[in-house]
Amino acid sequence: MNCPNCGHKNQENDKFCSSCGTRLRDDMDIPRQYAPEPESAPTAAQSPTSPSSAQDSIPKRPSDPEWRMSSLPPEEPPKRRVWLWVLVGILLFCVLLVCGLGVFLTTGTGQNLLDDLATRAATVTTSGTP
Repeated sequence: MNCPNCGHKNQENDKFCSSCGTRLRDDMDIPRQYAPEPESAPTAAQSPTSPSSAQDSIPKRPSDPEWRMSSLPPEEPPKRRVWLWVLVGILLFCVLLVCGLGVFLTTGTGQNLLDDLATRAATVTTSGTP
């Protein structure tokens, strides 16, 4: 079944065009009868060749108010998970701190620094002056 509006080929059991959304057939398969609009006679002020009378002679296509093709809703912005990034940052800081302290204490530089601090603390407490 071809769409009368856009000419798109649809399946026989479709009620609406899959391309433009135009109603292909009524629910009861009875064609609609639209009452023609009454034609107004041109007044003396209007000439028969005026553009407005030419537009009046073009039959207007009735619109189907029962169904309109709706647009898609706007996309939702992705949820920002700030708390997750803060937690990852804190965990990363703790891991780096533990690794840094482990490397510092197991190398000679870290051990020498701790020995120097212990020696200074012992001399300060025994002598009483810094």
